Amino acid sequence: MSYFPLFFDIKNYNVLITGAGPVAQRRIRALSESGAAVTVVAREVGGQAEKLFRKLSENGFVNLYRMDYRGSGGRPPGGSGRKESRSLC
Repeated sequence: MSYFPLFFDIKNYNVLITGAGPVAQRRIRALSESGAAVTVVAREVGGQAEKLFRKLSENGFVNLYRMDYRGSGGRPPGGSGRKESRSLC
């Protein structure tokens, strides 16, 4: 398989990231520096990740929601279909 770089102007685009691990943190930082509006959905957030999200959210670049998205068929936990996530930042 051959790989090639892609370059997009993502300023003012909405971008969704699932997870808050080290790779996601690098992507979130790069996307927010490029002017994208980043929404992060993660089960667990702590330590350096939470510090990063709080810093970026002060500037309005990142919204963070804590939600277990695995195995729910796209629905919030509990299966009610209601928005049950909450903003941490």
